[in-house]
Amino acid sequence: MSKSDNFRKHELECMRLAADCMQLVGDVHSPTLQSHFLRMARVWSSLADRGSSADTRNDRGYQD
Repeated sequence: MSKSDNFRKHELECMRLAADCMQLVGDVHSPTLQSHFLRMARVWSSLADRGSSADTRNDRGYQD
């Protein structure tokens, strides 16, 4: 599997986890847990975004 494929797979997994966290925000009634899952959704989304930008850099020939 190429590096590009690995980045895309990682990005999709992070996006899935962010979506799961957002689902949990709506499912729980505790404001503390809602805040926690919202924060985690942001973390996973940020990691997905970083994976995309790393993938773009590699496609241009830059090394990590």
